[in-house]
Amino acid sequence: MDYTTRQRLLRARSGVRTSRVRFGAAGPHIVGGARHDLLIDGVQLEKPIHHFITLDTRDPRCPIESDCFSKLPLLYPLLYGAGGGEIQYTVISNERIKVHHLSECYADDPYVDHDQLPSTKASLVKLSYGQERLVHALDSHFDAKLSWLDRFRLRQCGGEDFWRIGGTFETCQGPVWSLCRNPDCDWSNSFGGDCQSSITPIALISASKQHLGDVWDQYSEDVEFFFGFCPHCGAIHAENRCT
Repeated sequence: MDYTTRQRLLRARSGVRTSRVRFGAAGPHIVGGARHDLLIDGVQLEKPIHHFITLDTRDPRCPIESDCFSKLPLLYPLLYGAGGGEIQYTVISNERIKVHHLSECYADDPYVDHDQLPSTKASLVKLSYGQERLVHALDSHFDAKLSWLDRFRLRQCGGEDFWRIGGTFETCQGPVWSLCRNPDCDWSNSFGGDCQSSITPIALISASKQHLGDVWDQYSEDVEFFFGFCPHCGAIHAENRCT
């Protein structure tokens, strides 16, 4: 896949800083539910893949832009991988993705007892300078007692477990490195298919009951669902981390 094609499919939007997801009755982004209009190629599904959020790339706060699609679906296999599921896929268009890698399905030991998350709409709200500074301090394991102003700032952005979109961030276990399984990935092909690449972050979603309720079942609240993309081919990578 040459550079021009990669840029046309998916690229990072410049100048986008950290936003939080605000849930509500209105907004250009779709949370949960089932994307019945989305064709999933490349794999035979034993169980549904959960739709976390579809980002409208026309929103200037969306960290991704593309010449091929305006809907970026972030999917995660909650019913696969025995709690440590992974998926990699390329977004081809608004109605089609191609899966390159999906964890094994353990039908007898599901981590959740449902096929989809609650459906709602959402918008992206940019963090204030003070909120973003505080969040980055906490990411660096800032352990001093927070001032009343910092506690207020955290409450305003939904606490430490807000759904984070865009900006520069790491998981609770640091940056994500992954072996890209896209057969058209220049990086994997150049290094014999066994060299991991740093994955550019898109979103970090906590398994907190705060936003969607008690929907995470066996996933504890310290689990983070990471979504990012391979900078060499644009394939979406989703996996989880736990403290």
